[in-house]
Amino acid sequence: MRLSPPSRRCVMSQNVEVSHNEAEQRYEIRVDEVLVGFATYFPRGESLVFNHTEIDPAYHGQGLGAVLIASAMAMVKEAMVKEEASWKVVPRCSFVASWFQRHPEHADLVA
Repeated sequence: MRLSPPSRRCVMSQNVEVSHNEAEQRYEIRVDEVLVGFATYFPRGESLVFNHTEIDPAYHGQGLGAVLIASAMAMVKEAMVKEEASWKVVPRCSFVASWFQRHPEHADLVA
């Protein structure tokens, strides 16, 4: 998948949106409607294994990876309530694993 063309942009003044692309089994982050990153996962039993996170290098250092994972975990929790499920997250991706280390308030999601 090709991401947006490289360019330096300040995210603070732009529209940032995170969505769940169920068909691709990933959460995507867009800035001004341009795909700039994603976090992929695959289901395994009662778990969601997050195995890769990628942010366009032109957007590095702006906190978009953290916004992506925080939003993805909020969507996972929302889906669990809606579907009365008790999924766990397996952070195989090092970025997702480090995000959980920095956010112990979400430890209840980790398998």
